Amino acid sequence: MYFAETLAQYVPSSLKNITVTNCPRISQDAFAYCSSLEKITLTDGMYLDHLNAQGIDNSGCDSLTYNEYGNCAYIGTVSNPYYLLVKMSSDTATSIEIHPDTKIINGEAFKDNASLSSVTIIGTLDYMGRSVFENCSKLETVVLEEGINNIVANMFYNCASLREVQMASSITEIGSYSFYGCTSLTSVVIGDSVTSIGRDAFYGCSSLTSIEIPDSVTSIGNSAFSGCTSLT
Repeated sequence: MYFAETLAQYVPSSLKNITVTNCPRISQDAFAYCSSLEKITLTDGMYLDHLNAQGIDNSGCDSLTYNEYGNCAYIGTVSNPYYLLVKMSSDTATSIEIHPDTKIINGEAFKDNASLSSVTIIGTLDYMGRSVFENCSKLETVVLEEGINNIVANMFYNCASLREVQMASSITEIGSYSFYGCTSLTSVVIGDSVTSIGRDAFYGCSSLTSIEIPDSVTSIGNSAFSGCTSLT
């Protein structure tokens, strides 16, 4: 058993179990070459300001086991086995169901997936990393439930098949590059709670014919709607 409060460097490769306590950052290579690692346990209430899928998933941890639910793989805490959604557990699944107890979705959790076609993102999350669905080439429909307050940077970057997004009225921020290159997106309704739209947020959305921007929006980043050639 190994207890860690910071994971900015490599952890011992001989470990089988690790409990992470009070750690705000897990670096990309923290678990590199931990071929014996079987279980990671997080702490309830942790807020991780940087998680990268490669930091856990592609680090040579071939013995690591995950908790599974709804075609997703999780790392948990003592009381919540579904605390952190790391990745899809099936590369061929067309849909997922996020467990209602999930608090964090790993950055790049679904990046480059070529099967996922629809997703509903629960409104009780505490945090999502950037680029969660980047380059999901088959993703067509997305529902963002009430309670979600921001669309993170690069969230749907280059999701070329995305045509429908139901945005929660609780969203206050649309991050930079969030819908960059979503060439099939035809319309977007932005809720009255949104105050900022990041740079290049809808860049290259060439099929976008209409968008409603409420008076609540006080900041629009550079090139937010550049390349939206069908807007009238």
